[in-house]
Amino acid sequence: MPNNSGFKWACFVSYRHGQGDLLKNFINELTKALENRLGLLGMGLKVFVDRERLNPSYSVTPGLAEAICQSVCMIVVYNNGYFDKNNPFCAKEFCAMVELEKKRLRNYLKR
Repeated sequence: MPNNSGFKWACFVSYRHGQGDLLKNFINELTKALENRLGLLGMGLKVFVDRERLNPSYSVTPGLAEAICQSVCMIVVYNNGYFDKNNPFCAKEFCAMVELEKKRLRNYLKR
């Protein structure tokens, strides 16, 4: 079934990178399970998982911001350090989605 929603991604998976193999394996299994379920539903959307943020010099790119905006929702995999002051990327992703949802709600209520 084609995607007529205007969204590119069903969900944006937000998680703290650099937490070891257990978390990587969990993210991989979560992504597979979500994509299998979406495939069964015929949604025509995929799961966005950022796998590029592997080193401390990483910065938020326009492509990452675009993926947030093109996602129906965000799935937060919360663990220690998700809102770390020294590594604010997850907090920035989370806040960006909260603001986006506020904007979407305002636009929806204007209809």
